[in-house]
Amino acid sequence: METLPDAQRLAAEVESTLIKYYCSGEDEWRVGKKTQGCCLMHYTTAGQLWNVIAPREFIDFSFTTDYQNGLLSCGVSVEYGIEQPNFVRGFNHPCGWFCIPLKNDPDHSLLTGFIQTDLRGMLPQTVVGTAMANTLINFYNELRNALKT
Repeated sequence: METLPDAQRLAAEVESTLIKYYCSGEDEWRVGKKTQGCCLMHYTTAGQLWNVIAPREFIDFSFTTDYQNGLLSCGVSVEYGIEQPNFVRGFNHPCGWFCIPLKNDPDHSLLTGFIQTDLRGMLPQTVVGTAMANTLINFYNELRNALKT
């Protein structure tokens, strides 16, 4: 089993990368849909289409920090632990969410997300792109509905 990387160094690297993403112009990104300390997280996804698309597992280093009077919650996958049988180990490149209060309406915030997931395995890129876009649309719709209640 590999050793866990230095958390402070990894946190600084991921934070820096996400801030660079955030400060980049929209023309540098393909927009999928426009409308909290440190931890190591292990999570899995279910297989799809009667397991034609195998279940995935991810091990991510994650942390949340203050940013511009709001929050930055970010993470990156780490090569840690033994891959579980019957799972494909996916990999999240630096990704995260900025939640920044609006200057003209501080009771409301702008949520900006950067997601770079490599599902790995043998999947056509068009299937990955469509699935990721639909997942993000559902995430934002569910978030909006939850915030309304």
